[in-house]
Amino acid sequence: MTTRTQDITEGKRQAHLTRPDGAAEAGVLLLPSVHGIDNYVKDYARLLAEAGLPTLIWEPFPGHKPAHSREDRTARLASLTDAAAMREMTFWLDYMLGALALKAVGTIGFCLGGRYGLLLCAHDRRIACCVPYYPTIETPLLPGQDEDVVAQAASIRCPVHMITAGNDHLTSRDVFTRLQQNLQSRPDPTVIEFYPEGEHGFMQVDRRPGKANEVAVRLSVAQAVPFLNATLNANANAATKAERREREQCWLLSVELADPPPKLATSMEGITRQHHDYIHDLDAKGILVGAGAFRDETGNRQGTGLIVIRAATRAEADAIARQEPYIANGVRILKLVPWQRSAGY
Repeated sequence: MTTRTQDITEGKRQAHLTRPDGAAEAGVLLLPSVHGIDNYVKDYARLLAEAGLPTLIWEPFPGHKPAHSREDRTARLASLTDAAAMREMTFWLDYMLGALALKAVGTIGFCLGGRYGLLLCAHDRRIACCVPYYPTIETPLLPGQDEDVVAQAASIRCPVHMITAGNDHLTSRDVFTRLQQNLQSRPDPTVIEFYPEGEHGFMQVDRRPGKANEVAVRLSVAQAVPFLNATLNANANAATKAERREREQCWLLSVELADPPPKLATSMEGITRQHHDYIHDLDAKGILVGAGAFRDETGNRQGTGLIVIRAATRAEADAIARQEPYIANGVRILKLVPWQRSAGY
């Protein structure tokens, strides 16, 4: 699938968007490591876009120089707090649901971004799914990190697919065990991928060479991308159906008796039978919303009647209406009135 990229600047905020050609209803907010937007997260964004998911990479450190040393990384981390990260991630989530008009958004995060993905999902129920890659949860927490993400993981209300390395020098085995237990205590689906010989940050293959890391990269991508695609598209389809139910385009077939009445090639009794068959056929096809004669509370007739049908366009509704036997035989004159149903299902 062909993809295209775009650098986005909103005031001082920066992001990188990779999206497939054509329409999409679901996408991914990618939360990078302390290195920010670099080549391996761009490559992952391209994989997701090729799978049909527009992917926006948040830049947590706009204007900072590349983090080549521990001192550089420490300087970056000093500028970011949990409160600031939540504010920035929420901004880009709003952007994806608003400016990009997506109906479902999931997160995928690496290292620091893995922790932030869990944090965002614990606070924002709009997230449809979460993939944290070896989330960095150090003991003690870093300055500016005042949220207990391990405890809050139990409150996440979306599917989570966590990917963990056995040789994780930043997140202890005890932290991982408690995080896994809290995720699996939820009513929502949890998938755990564990690579015993994989290293923390194994997706950064230029910094973490080795066969175990290569295997972890290959297998994790092969499972995480379908997980995101399946979960997000299911959520987007559900949102689309709900949206259609909220605003369902319908049409009123309002009719008047022809005056003078036409000469008929068949009897009125025959046309009436055909009319009843027509109504039942519309109902069986799911086109009919309702139909009936105008009568008062005593059963006395007050005119002709009304038929309400579902149709996306006036042309489609007119074609359906012209097949109604009273109208087709000129007994009744059609007046087609648009109506959007928003309640009463």
